[in-house]
Amino acid sequence: MASRKGVLIGSAVNPWSGSTTHDTFRSAAIRWAVIIWMIGCAVLLSGCLLISGEQTTIAQEGGTASIFTTFVSAEGSDEYRLPALPANTEVQAIVMVAVESGDLQIALLQPDGSVSFVLAARPGTQVTRSGPLRSDAQGQIRYRITARNARNGEIQMFLLP
Repeated sequence: MASRKGVLIGSAVNPWSGSTTHDTFRSAAIRWAVIIWMIGCAVLLSGCLLISGEQTTIAQEGGTASIFTTFVSAEGSDEYRLPALPANTEVQAIVMVAVESGDLQIALLQPDGSVSFVLAARPGTQVTRSGPLRSDAQGQIRYRITARNARNGEIQMFLLP
């Protein structure tokens, strides 16, 4: 085979760049694999709530339930399903949220995924809101917590018939 500037001609070699087309495709494939991996990590971590120092107490009696959670710090977002009521039960939810610093939000969700109401805490004050909520066919209630640099927070939820 003839050569030009030390690069083979007649095989899978680009005589102007000195690299093979195989190397070019391989490096492009590696770049795309890294990009896809980073997007995958971002998607997986977007549904992650990291809470440190969490303590949760759940009390159930008849058709009522109460949930009390405190934490030292929280970051991220996640959805919770809590078996707290008889199946398909409509209740009045009373929710109180407090956080010393950062942002803390709780969204109560209906069985079909629609939002019943959202409550966002303001640093240094307790915020309260109430509204209707329904348990699903398994008696679970659903809620989503979102926290950004939240420190020393608490969530209280009362579910009353």
